[in-house]
Amino acid sequence: MKKEKKNILIVGIIVVILIVIVIGALVFFKGKTPISDPSGNQKVIASLESNSQSEVDTFIKNDLEENGYSLKEAKVYINPYGNSPLSAIMIFRTDKATTVTVTVKGKHDDDLSFEFENATDHYIPIYALYENYENVVEVTLGSGEKTEVKIPTIELENALDTTVNVNNVSQNDDGLYFITTPLNMQSFAIDSYGEIRWYADAMYFHNIVELDNGHLLIGTAATNGDGLSTQILEIDYLGRVYKTYEIDSGYVNDFTVKDDGNILLASKNSERETYTEYIIEVDRETGKVVKTWDLFEQLRDIDPIYTDDITRSDYFYNSGIEYYPDSDSLLLTYWGGEFVANMSYKDGSLKWIFADPDNFTEYFDDVLLKGEGFTYPKAMHSAKLDGDTLTVFDNGYSTNNGDGSSAGLSGSYSSANTYKISGNSISLESTIDENKGLFSYALGDYDKVDGDDVILFGRELKNFNFNSGLNLNDYDNVVSRLIVKHNGETTLDIELDWGTYSVLKISMKGVDFSFDPIKNCTTLDPSPKEDITSEIVQLVGKAQESVPYEFGYSSGVIEHNVLFMSSDEAKLVLIDDNKNGAIYELKVKGESESKKIITDLAKGKYYVYVYENDVMYKTDKHIEIS
Repeated sequence: MKKEKKNILIVGIIVVILIVIVIGALVFFKGKTPISDPSGNQKVIASLESNSQSEVDTFIKNDLEENGYSLKEAKVYINPYGNSPLSAIMIFRTDKATTVTVTVKGKHDDDLSFEFENATDHYIPIYALYENYENVVEVTLGSGEKTEVKIPTIELENALDTTVNVNNVSQNDDGLYFITTPLNMQSFAIDSYGEIRWYADAMYFHNIVELDNGHLLIGTAATNGDGLSTQILEIDYLGRVYKTYEIDSGYVNDFTVKDDGNILLASKNSERETYTEYIIEVDRETGKVVKTWDLFEQLRDIDPIYTDDITRSDYFYNSGIEYYPDSDSLLLTYWGGEFVANMSYKDGSLKWIFADPDNFTEYFDDVLLKGEGFTYPKAMHSAKLDGDTLTVFDNGYSTNNGDGSSAGLSGSYSSANTYKISGNSISLESTIDENKGLFSYALGDYDKVDGDDVILFGRELKNFNFNSGLNLNDYDNVVSRLIVKHNGETTLDIELDWGTYSVLKISMKGVDFSFDPIKNCTTLDPSPKEDITSEIVQLVGKAQESVPYEFGYSSGVIEHNVLFMSSDEAKLVLIDDNKNGAIYELKVKGESESKKIITDLAKGKYYVYVYENDVMYKTDKHIEIS
């Protein structure tokens, strides 16, 4: 009888395991039924669903290792990481190392091609797919062998609409325009026909920077208690994350990257209410702050009372930050405050300020650039410096003098201006104002790319009645215009039905792809810790009572939901199966708040215990550090 029961039990366990495996497989694939192309060779799978990026990586690698797909039988995963629905990855194996060329067939004879280096195991990212469309993609090996696969994509929810007014762009111009919006909190890329060709599913916004390896630096919607953004990701066009940067003090709008890879941001001095006048440099590998500059200190050195009346509500914030190694200087643009400042990278001293002199006291005369024959720009965005040539997007709306009311603003317009600097003098060389027909009172971008002027009128008020007396900020029929000019002639004019902030033209060539684990970088130093002692090991082993505390781990930070009394004292114990780990101060007796814990423990699985008021408690929780 015992043997029969044992056999029945074993069979039952096997059945349960098989059921779990089947259910797990169904859950892992969002698209439960593979979509095959007409040839029946390629398998095109909807995006993978998983708890972590590393699980997706492992699944894809194991799939190729176990099945060894040939080119003709290649597997395609659409949106494998779940946040880039117009991208895919194709996997296959060749007997000999070979290059691969991928060509995404364009709707308008505007194919996009991407090349990949020699390999035998091929993990080929595919970018720039059209939405809600059966995309035709041609894959060619270095040997000449080729195949064609059809990749269907979904219709994007809440995607913007575009209206193409002018498109005289050369067919050989294969760049896409990457655009961000802090209003809709999205990032996307369009081609010259206004078609969306890349889209970030998560709420990415603010600036985008292209890195030397073809990856993007892009902000997320994570914020701190001051409402400032706190996270920047390094991603590829598949949406795969390579690094996270946690900026504890936060930043606003813009960031830039030096040649050495370090990131420059306009951040907040914790001792002030205002923000973005405190510039920080973040190390590309560690995320630690390696250098700081304080714009307010420099302004006060010139006029001690200049900053006395500036508050957060004055919208004194940065709308552009650049670094120039030839002059070893920072270029800072301020929409609120209405000026562009050139600051020494070495010591933070102000080299010059470009602004309406009426906005500054006489103490600034020696650093102000003076000019005649033009109207000084008002609120500004995205200033750039090329030798002695300065470009500025002028919103045409004074944040210093205006209160947002439409009264007296009829006839206002925005422009993209180019100036020439000579010593302490400045002159206007050219202006692009679209016949004074566009008024983007906030947001906007201006850059020169391969001889073209690329301009984003970011927050245009559509059909606005200036006689209505409405506050500009209360009007929500906001659009933007992307305009490209070559030798003064408009080659591209696209209206977007969202307000937008920045534009960056990218070819999407030479993008590195790997399965490297995410590297978490933070401006915070690791919390002080104690070693695991034999006494702690004994207490952990004897712990009987559990507490319902929740703990989570992300990007080096341990978070929890525990509320302590002022009289409580507690330590957090993290311990693995080998009795390794660390002890952190969680709550100090007499203090009102618990500690924020930043851990630098080695990769692994750690069980969580709380040593509270001299009693060791289990939490039945663990954290995974990867």
